[in-house]
Amino acid sequence: MQFSLDSRQIGLDHPPLVVAKVRINHFFSRALRRDGATL
Repeated sequence: MQFSLDSRQIGLDHPPLVVAKVRINHFFSRALRRDGATL
């Protein structure tokens, strides 16, 4: 939730950076979910 809000705010200034940030956030979110599921 916080990541999406941050991406929107930063997107106004640096769109390309936001795209990369969003991808990284999704990657980590998936990793955390996998770890949570396994644990």
